[in-house]
Amino acid sequence: MKPKTLFFLLFIPLFIFVLALRLVQKHAPVVSGIPVQTLKPAVPVVAMGVWVSVFDSSRVLYSKQAADDLLAYCRKNAITDIYLQIYRSGIAYYQSAFTGDNVYDVMVTSFGEDPVAYLLARAAQQELRVHAWVNVLSLAKNQKAPILREYGTEVLTRDRQGRSSIRTESVDKSDQYYLRDDQIFLEPGEERVTQWILKVVDEIAEKYPGFSGIHLDYIRYPYPVPFIPDSRFSTYGISYGYGEGSIRRFVQAGGKDPLKTDMFKDDFHLQWDNWKRDQITGLLEKISRQVNVKRPYWLLSCAVVPAQERAYAVAYQDWSLWLDKGLVDYIVLMNYSKDRRLALDAVRGGLSFRGRGKIYAGLGAFLAKAPGDILGLAQDLRGLGVDGLVWFAYEDLLRLGISFQPEAQ
Repeated sequence: MKPKTLFFLLFIPLFIFVLALRLVQKHAPVVSGIPVQTLKPAVPVVAMGVWVSVFDSSRVLYSKQAADDLLAYCRKNAITDIYLQIYRSGIAYYQSAFTGDNVYDVMVTSFGEDPVAYLLARAAQQELRVHAWVNVLSLAKNQKAPILREYGTEVLTRDRQGRSSIRTESVDKSDQYYLRDDQIFLEPGEERVTQWILKVVDEIAEKYPGFSGIHLDYIRYPYPVPFIPDSRFSTYGISYGYGEGSIRRFVQAGGKDPLKTDMFKDDFHLQWDNWKRDQITGLLEKISRQVNVKRPYWLLSCAVVPAQERAYAVAYQDWSLWLDKGLVDYIVLMNYSKDRRLALDAVRGGLSFRGRGKIYAGLGAFLAKAPGDILGLAQDLRGLGVDGLVWFAYEDLLRLGISFQPEAQ
């Protein structure tokens, strides 16, 4: 082959690649003058993250100094990912057209500017990833959440007795034996709930392209204590998913009314329980598609019940399927326990379900009274081969005075 011909064969593909790269950079979204990456960011072998709640005592969303302190702490301690809560109890902690309830105005007055935009811009400068932490189906105790003002209580999930999940409503004798949740949950089988959540995700993606990902919490049904293994035993315990809209759609799809049907007959419980799992997974699928279209460079993660069997059978949170189908980039096992062996075994089990995604372990720093109570567990979890560690929460790391030295990670 002639040298001139060889030169052109090697040069032309390189030229096309460089030109394409320049075009991607040119048309990338910009936040405060900083180009936002348009490919999903590379994640280190073991990522280190921290959850920052809207109720964090340092008031990160209300103080510019507190926001700067958070970023400095993360840089000093090799924390790569910040999970910033911006949607909780049905309220937006950002500038929202329909779910804000004036919270944003209070934040801006205190902070001096949009605190979310500020954090995203400064984090990008310091090569830190920030994820939009969204509480999907939990409304906490907020009986006046915007979605309830819009649609009423029909959009709440119910137990077989027609009660919502909060333990203070419709108290009866059964409450002597079962501990209901301390918050109300939306019904994922209700189409209006799905559309509302998709509006929230779309609004966040539109207003804040500088996020590196979206982190979904409470994407499940309530988790009663004690729990029952499946709907066959719902007369002996509490199970949710009996929202009006979900039952109506189930019957329209060819099912029988679960309130009037023997769960033992013809394995009806399998049909009903699978329907409930499908409502959670279906909601996640819609969010995943929306994110992939709107912000394809975002990482999608979920905080989940750590024991796969309990997640599957009690919370109807089929996260092993999510990993198999590639609906999420990773899940975070909410591995909060003072029982060290239980915590390690939960993660060992979780790691067997990696599928097409990754497994992170969440650590409950809020349970610790001293750094040694939690740092040893973190070391053991790294030894198991987790893909990342996420600490709950930032304020507890500060309270404990934890500084991550290499030997303590």
